[in-house]
Amino acid sequence: MVGAYVALSLALPLALLAARALAEGASPTGATIGGELWLLASGRSLALAATVALLACAGAYPLARALPAPLLFALFLISPLARALGVLGLGLPPGALAVALAELAGALPLAALLVLLRLRALDPRWLEAAADLGAGPWTRWRTITLPLLRPTLASAALWSALVSVGDIATLELAGGGKLYALALLLREVAFSLEDPATLTILSAALLALTLPCARALLGAIDALAAPGQGHGGAGALPRPRAALRALAALAAAIAVLPALGLARLAFSTPKDMSLGTSIGAAIEASARTHPPLAALAAIAGFALALRRPRLGPRLGALLVLPLAIPPAVQGILALEVGRAIALPPGELLTLWGLAPASLALAYLAGRLTLAGLPLALDEAACDLGAGPVARLRRLWIPLLGRPAAGVALVLLALLLGAVSVPAFTSGPGGSTLAVALTILARGSGSGAVALVTLTLALAPLLLVPLAARLGGPRRRP
Repeated sequence: MVGAYVALSLALPLALLAARALAEGASPTGATIGGELWLLASGRSLALAATVALLACAGAYPLARALPAPLLFALFLISPLARALGVLGLGLPPGALAVALAELAGALPLAALLVLLRLRALDPRWLEAAADLGAGPWTRWRTITLPLLRPTLASAALWSALVSVGDIATLELAGGGKLYALALLLREVAFSLEDPATLTILSAALLALTLPCARALLGAIDALAAPGQGHGGAGALPRPRAALRALAALAAAIAVLPALGLARLAFSTPKDMSLGTSIGAAIEASARTHPPLAALAAIAGFALALRRPRLGPRLGALLVLPLAIPPAVQGILALEVGRAIALPPGELLTLWGLAPASLALAYLAGRLTLAGLPLALDEAACDLGAGPVARLRRLWIPLLGRPAAGVALVLLALLLGAVSVPAFTSGPGGSTLAVALTILARGSGSGAVALVTLTLALAPLLLVPLAARLGGPRRRP
């Protein structure tokens, strides 16, 4: 079933796109975009992505040592729409600097989370032994901590770069039309199909680059969940020195700045109440589609985590793959599926486009939750004669119900702020709240749009602690 799902969501749309490119090559029907424009847009995107990835990796370790995982996760969940409007609220003019700051604010907590996961596998006794042998703090970090973190930092850099390449919301708002990069060009080509061959090649290349990210993330989760691992993480390491705390404060400030700018924009700009009807319709559409998707993804992700031994590492990595796929590529693939089955852009196609990453995140959360539970309980229940339905009702629902509910809340916060994938799949005028707000912000930038966006940005900060409270398995007497 997982193989069929991956084939339908990734392999099939790419094959359809390639077939369309071959047919178009045989009988061209439109003007092909010139190579100069492709090179210009790609060069801008790669330069921006490299800058963001380098700075994110530089700040990842200090930030992982200073902030707890729930706060890092909440900062990562702030939507690109909120960060893009937030940097404009700080007074920065639209352009490359504003785009870089908005993307870096999201890349820093992502890289720090990956580093924090890896630090959980660091046995502090290694550092203690090195200190007893006379190694100073710099020597210990260079010879023990850095070699452990080097593969993780490489994966974090690649992941941050891929997200930056596919981020449409930040380019549209923070770029203000002054930074025409690869994601915007991909969207134009996806809708007009003037150059499907180049679109196929770029999509396949970006998909191939996501494989190392998925394998690294799954490996970090496995290492954390393995018996005997988890030595206390960053909390078991020596207290950071003043220089490291200063770097952490700078990285945290960069991650938080867009939220502060968004608050300033929301409360200092006059409210255009005429936008209420458009925003209300978008809220109604999102309320109709996003909560069911979040709930179904959480249930399916936890169910697949229970079947982890049967999935194996390869299928598990393919299931996690959508988390690292550039959002623009995921939108292109979903749009191609819609063309194949004559499903126009709208709510259903948006659900299809958002489902892979939601399921992948729920699967990882299920893996982490199950790591703290004795799976031998299931075997014992089988030995006592309990069937699948009885085990589900009496064992797994009581143990996993609350963690799955917490994950569903986190997924809902992510879905409400998603822009880049719905930019390809939503209907005219925006069939999701985030897309509608992006359209309205481009036209007016009013305080009403900033206020609603601020609410979406604050939702993760409120939902993650609630999800953490729900995340502990319910104790039974």
